Amino acid sequence: MKNCITLKNLDRCKNTLLYLLTLQIPGNREKIIKCEPEITYCKSSAGTIIKQIENPNIFLFEKELVKLDLIDAADAFVIGYIAKTIDIGIMNNYQKFITKNIHVPIMFKSILRDFYIIDAQEVLCNVIQNNYYFIKQTNADPTTLKFGLGSFAALSDYMSFEHNDYPSIESLYHYLTGHKKLVMKNIEMELNNKIDNDEIYKNDLYISTLLEINHHSLN
Repeated sequence: MKNCITLKNLDRCKNTLLYLLTLQIPGNREKIIKCEPEITYCKSSAGTIIKQIENPNIFLFEKELVKLDLIDAADAFVIGYIAKTIDIGIMNNYQKFITKNIHVPIMFKSILRDFYIIDAQEVLCNVIQNNYYFIKQTNADPTTLKFGLGSFAALSDYMSFEHNDYPSIESLYHYLTGHKKLVMKNIEMELNNKIDNDEIYKNDLYISTLLEINHHSLN
């Protein structure tokens, strides 16, 4: 078993995040869905055993990845999903990142630019703003609610990835290719059920690695 707590494994962390997100985005998914992933099991910063993807190596066709169109790119559900997926990867390896250090926004922007036509820093500022509103609002407005549902969908899909050879649910892919309202309704029902059973809490959905990052520290 390899230990993840080394800087040299940051590429493996990024590759895993790119793999998980590439599976979710139409035009990219088709390129790797038939690839059987080569998985490394290693220890997370919390001491749990997690999966990291060795192959396919997304870096090899990183420049060829299909980016989101402007409408989907600005969708709060999509932003919440992508942000939470990155957040989970960093949290699993947080001992490689220094609190308030530039490594966290660098990792976010490095991945965001692979799926966004617009500037990655602009997207990151959007993520931080949505995350702030999600934390502060008692009764979330529709945009903030979509952001939180996207975060929950990413968390749910990641847990599926950890417990299965392949993610058994691809919430973002279905959202981007199917009926958005139906997908969001089903996710909201699942989230409410877990809240009622005390299986999840609001702070589980925060983009926690960005709590110490603000707009000024990005410049």
